[in-house]
Amino acid sequence: MRAVLSYVLAVAALTVYGVQVCPFLESLPGATLAGVIFAGFALALALRFPLQNRLVLAAPPTGRAGRQFALDLGLCLAAGLGVAVFDRLAFGFPWLSGVKLLVGCLVLGYFLGLDLALARERQVILSALAEGGAYLPPERFFPLTRRFLWAAVGTVLAVTLVMGLVLLHDLEWLISLDLGPGALAGAALDVGGELAFVMAVLLALVLTLIASYSGNLRLLFDNQTRVLKAVSGGDLSRKVPVATSDEFGLIAGHTNLMIDGLRHRSRLVEAIRVAEEIQRNLLPAGPPAIPGLDLAAVSLPSEETNGDYFDYVPLADGAWLLAVGDVTGHGVGAAMLMAGARAYLRSAAEGRGATDLAWMAAEVNRQLCRDVGESGRFMTLFLLAVAADGQALNWVRAGHDPGLIYDPARGEFSELLGPGMALGILPGAEFSAGRWPGLPQDGVLLIASDGLWEAHEAHGEMFGKERVRAVLGSTAGRPATAVVQALVAAQAEFLAGAPREDDVTLVVVTRTGAEG
Repeated sequence: MRAVLSYVLAVAALTVYGVQVCPFLESLPGATLAGVIFAGFALALALRFPLQNRLVLAAPPTGRAGRQFALDLGLCLAAGLGVAVFDRLAFGFPWLSGVKLLVGCLVLGYFLGLDLALARERQVILSALAEGGAYLPPERFFPLTRRFLWAAVGTVLAVTLVMGLVLLHDLEWLISLDLGPGALAGAALDVGGELAFVMAVLLALVLTLIASYSGNLRLLFDNQTRVLKAVSGGDLSRKVPVATSDEFGLIAGHTNLMIDGLRHRSRLVEAIRVAEEIQRNLLPAGPPAIPGLDLAAVSLPSEETNGDYFDYVPLADGAWLLAVGDVTGHGVGAAMLMAGARAYLRSAAEGRGATDLAWMAAEVNRQLCRDVGESGRFMTLFLLAVAADGQALNWVRAGHDPGLIYDPARGEFSELLGPGMALGILPGAEFSAGRWPGLPQDGVLLIASDGLWEAHEAHGEMFGKERVRAVLGSTAGRPATAVVQALVAAQAEFLAGAPREDDVTLVVVTRTGAEG
């Protein structure tokens, strides 16, 4: 309907234009001129619909507006050429007047084509908003600045051509008249009115194009804004249809790629959250009750999941197995290996006693070597068996930092050393156990991962074992929970807001008795 109305208005405008710039047409009846122009444009309009289906609607949505412009401009030129040829043959139409008429068709076709192209673009936008469409960035990019440039140049040329032809006609008319001063003033007034009318028509055409174009941009902007607001609110269910090949289409396509990335990240975050929850549930809910001893532990991941591990496992002879492990790296991969090592250790400890620690370590090592293969991952592990009466301590050290014992009565530190390589490297590795008679009164035993003392503050200084020893010395005689809290607080104060580089796991055992 819009196309039919536009072509009817084109016939009227071209008729008025022809009378204004082609003196020969003044000898023709107005109805004849209008009839010829109407016939030419009616034929163009009849051809427009099949050509539009074949050339415009068959094109990708982002290319339809450009093809619509080319189609309507071409039809207007073809109609003008047909009218000029017919008038030449039927009425002896001068070639110069035919050229002027063709120029009018060119200018009219330019504005008509732009208007219908913008209408087509609006239809594509509305269809995309309602039904969806392409969501990837456009393959061909046509920037808005170039469109503005071509539109501005075309508009200036069109206005210049029309105004030039009208002025030329009016000057010829004025020169041909033999008028006195008074009549000349009246003729000049007529020319001014005519020019004002032409300028008003051209201005109306330009303003119509501006309104159509800004309306299309507003549709694109509003939809882009709505989707981005939804994304900022956490709604990733919507995308921005790519309806143009300009900056709006490019931004829409990359917005959709961003939404796809956020969806993927959201799924990963949810999977990591579930893994974190599962891993947290794998850690002991609380320490066992061992006569004369107080136990506390904490495991702090540097990322969402943890590559460190601690556990309390009951043994067949009534002893308790305390385990602290540290998998290389951190994150999801380290957490998966940690979960596997926990399962292997608990399976190996079933039916075993405090004297079987070396065998347990060898069995876990065998299983891990089979799993990690040549991946380069491995795990350090410290196993400590505490007798049922809380006295004797047996331990195995598999590549892990030694346990640290502080005796406040003597003011001395001792390390639970021993041979043994990390797990998951050599399938046939052997391990040997050590034995300690028990903690002294108010003594403290610390088993930790290296994330405690190898933490670095912003300037690169390491927390170090000396600071750890200082905290143990200052908290001797206090409950195990207080010792753990003091160590964590001391490291946090040292880091002063710097990120923790590695997972940190602590197991503290204190000898209960006299208050310290």
